[in-house]
Amino acid sequence: MELHLILAPLTIGLVAGLVGGLAGIGGSIIMLPALGLFLGYKTPARTEHHLYMASAMTVNILVAL
Repeated sequence: MELHLILAPLTIGLVAGLVGGLAGIGGSIIMLPALGLFLGYKTPARTEHHLYMASAMTVNILVAL
């Protein structure tokens, strides 16, 4: 895998978790659009969105802990 495909989601998750936690909003509000912008959608049905949602839920669980 290319390095930016690993670092971009990690950075997005970190920033979304920090901003979401500090502002009192869900990090998913930041994370889902950011993942869509940086990683894009490769299929016409945009099935990657479900993967982005799972990533956002994982980050929210880690932030809550």
